[in-house]
Amino acid sequence: MDICTVMSHRIVCAIGPHEWSSSIGKLGSDTSFSTYALKRDDAIVSIIQPSKFPEKIWSLLFSIYLGEEVYLFINDLNRNTAEVLISLDLMGKKNGFISVGNGIDRDLLKKVLNGNVVRDYPPFESDPAIMRERLFDPSIKSSEGPLNVVVDQSFNVKGIGCVVLGFVMSGTVMKHQEVIVLQSGIDTQIRSIQIHDKDVKEAPMGSRVGLALKNIDPEQLKRGTILTDERSHFISGSILTTRMRVSPLWKENIESGMRFHAHHGLQFSPCEVKQASLRGDGRVDLALEFESPFSIIKGGIMGLVHLDSNSFRLFASGETI
Repeated sequence: MDICTVMSHRIVCAIGPHEWSSSIGKLGSDTSFSTYALKRDDAIVSIIQPSKFPEKIWSLLFSIYLGEEVYLFINDLNRNTAEVLISLDLMGKKNGFISVGNGIDRDLLKKVLNGNVVRDYPPFESDPAIMRERLFDPSIKSSEGPLNVVVDQSFNVKGIGCVVLGFVMSGTVMKHQEVIVLQSGIDTQIRSIQIHDKDVKEAPMGSRVGLALKNIDPEQLKRGTILTDERSHFISGSILTTRMRVSPLWKENIESGMRFHAHHGLQFSPCEVKQASLRGDGRVDLALEFESPFSIIKGGIMGLVHLDSNSFRLFASGETI
């Protein structure tokens, strides 16, 4: 029986001290974020840690996106904690748990969390031994939905060709499957699949995978590229219209000509506001122009980031319209 039919795969995001994640799982890679692996006979858990945050905001945003659940450990109330809380709220991350250090003022924390999605996170025990047990879910997650593989790295391997490392966010990717490189429209084929260095015939949602691809170069598969077999579930283009919820901490009007960075999945791309229209409900409709095609799954959340902000860098989020 194939490994993917008997194993449970899941991806979680752990936000807290770096040594905390390393005490739970084994470090596998450290790119824009750190990936730790936790394996048992019938399950593999990938733990994503925003190791480059706070210096790099995209490290936090990528990590939040990838995790089906968030495990948030708060041991200080400072600007970085506030930026994490704002990001979790704007990205609509409802599935999460919280552990609070002994030195935290609980009354102050309650005020900070008022109106934030984290307010409803149930508590968890952050002890590494307890966490390792908690993270194993005996049920196999459903892979229903469009195939959505997000690329983290791409490179050539001698004797194999183009290989990408990425994450299966929905659907199931299969050996010999024909897929589309969404941003460019290039067609390619899955030559082989590996999960933790083992060859498999398919990889379900929640898998961290290595894919060997046919007739394509690594330069055409930069970080954030989406592989799918059904483009109708996605929106891709150089100009996208979005309806954004703006953080109350953002004090400027959003106007034509402003330049920001947009985030979705593992994409973090510069964009320019071509048109802005304030709605009666306080949201704002924006037409954004990108230097190269930007792709988003229908119903997915796009974030807007101002890297030079004097307050918090992620300041708005919304869906395409």
